Amino acid sequence: MEMRALGKSPFKVSAIGLGLMSMSGIYGNANDEESIRVIHYALDANFYEVHRDIVQKAGPALPREGWSKPYSPQMKYSWHVAYAALKASGEPILEYTNPVTGGSIMPTIGARLELVSRKSKNKRNTGNSIYQVAVGQGRSVIGGEVFEWQEKDIFCVPSWTEYQHEAKEEAVLFSFNDFPAMKALALYREQDCG
Repeated sequence: MEMRALGKSPFKVSAIGLGLMSMSGIYGNANDEESIRVIHYALDANFYEVHRDIVQKAGPALPREGWSKPYSPQMKYSWHVAYAALKASGEPILEYTNPVTGGSIMPTIGARLELVSRKSKNKRNTGNSIYQVAVGQGRSVIGGEVFEWQEKDIFCVPSWTEYQHEAKEEAVLFSFNDFPAMKALALYREQDCG
């Protein structure tokens, strides 16, 4: 299998990807049922293609007025504002939202802050999450394996894997997930595991 370097990192990724333009109808008639079936197979395979331009270039702020794109025009979500909103909400999770639609930041990607003050519930869901420890230290039990973490560490929770987070003192986890994609395809499920 052909592999490519991932930017300047030592990591290599598969050159094989899934192109979806033919599903848009641009190249002729698109079959919705067939397209959804292909997307389901691709999600089961869990592969992707790395864009040849690994680093995005910053540009001017995008206008919100008359915004019609499916993703959020807000390109920066301030830590101080989000953390204050998380603390003020009294809830353990704060979802980042598109200020125009109130939905997720992108049609297929969600982002959230999670406050971990003790032990969270043991749960699992059909989405995939990538976490970065924003503040504090603790541990997560993922699929029965213990992972100790501290500020700036990154870890993931794969689809339908039981997990639980725990911190001795307050910790905050930032995460990206594919929950919006799973929900749009009616594939999202969540389960408390006791």
